[in-house]
Amino acid sequence: AVPTTVVATRRAEPAPIRAEIAPLNHVEAAQALRPLVARVGGTWSAEYYQRTVARWPDGVPYDQVDAWAAELVAPVRGGLRVVGGAA
Repeated sequence: AVPTTVVATRRAEPAPIRAEIAPLNHVEAAQALRPLVARVGGTWSAEYYQRTVARWPDGVPYDQVDAWAAELVAPVRGGLRVVGGAA
């Protein structure tokens, strides 16, 4: 009988695929945001565009569009207030 030689081969596992979606440029973001803002009763404006550019100067992450639309139409809270003070 002839001896049988078994050669073990190492199976190459493919590297995990990591897909990244490029951020939307400001015009694409505005096009995506406009109907979302309208859906919650807002009206798209130059101010919203300027706030978007200021918040994301390099483009809006795709997964942040919905949340940003809601934030845009939320009442802006700011200013000073007296807490626990007597007038």
